[in-house]
Amino acid sequence: MANANADEPSIPTPGTASQLAYALAPYLPLTVAAKVALLKIGDPLELLKDVAQYIRDLRHLAQ
Repeated sequence: MANANADEPSIPTPGTASQLAYALAPYLPLTVAAKVALLKIGDPLELLKDVAQYIRDLRHLAQ
């Protein structure tokens, strides 16, 4: 039988978000890396906003 929740988007758990954060940490500025360390008590959406802004900044510098 298929998973009943298969169509629902998965919500990242602190463990999953932390694994992603550790994978990205060498590529992110220290301020974002510090936010990653506090992710268990923080908001993952804020981290994603910071990462998106950092990527936009890199694209702007690359032009």
